[in-house]
Amino acid sequence: MKKAKTFESKFDTVEVCFSPLGNCESLIINSFNSARENIDAAIYAFTSYNIADALVKARKRGVNVRVILDGEFGRTVKPIIKKLEQNGIYVLYDNNLKATMHNKYAIVDDSLVITGSYNWTKGANSFNYENLLILRSGELARIFKENFDKMWTEFR
Repeated sequence: MKKAKTFESKFDTVEVCFSPLGNCESLIINSFNSARENIDAAIYAFTSYNIADALVKARKRGVNVRVILDGEFGRTVKPIIKKLEQNGIYVLYDNNLKATMHNKYAIVDDSLVITGSYNWTKGANSFNYENLLILRSGELARIFKENFDKMWTEFR
């Protein structure tokens, strides 16, 4: 059995947002607008064109962007995926039909983690009761990156 990762850290900053109407989408977009090197995202539900636009803009600035989506959900958001892929963003799907890739996180420049129950959807931003945390911690980002890289290798 795998153990949970434990570490002690003081975060540089922590931002907390609650939806609906908490402006969580803007926090995600602002984080992506500040990216200089890389963005890795594992997202279950992704229908926000505003967030997709922020990822495309980051890629056009030279940021390496990788996205993992749940295989079942990913097949339903073809316009978003097409937009990402046409702009040089790598997209993989969890094709494990027995399980759901239900993560909701992004790692920005190996130093910032965006996570919580918040899906990247209009419903999350406008109607649903969801939460979002933005945590600045290189150590936490490293742990999330390990998980992302494991999935990236597995789903490739």
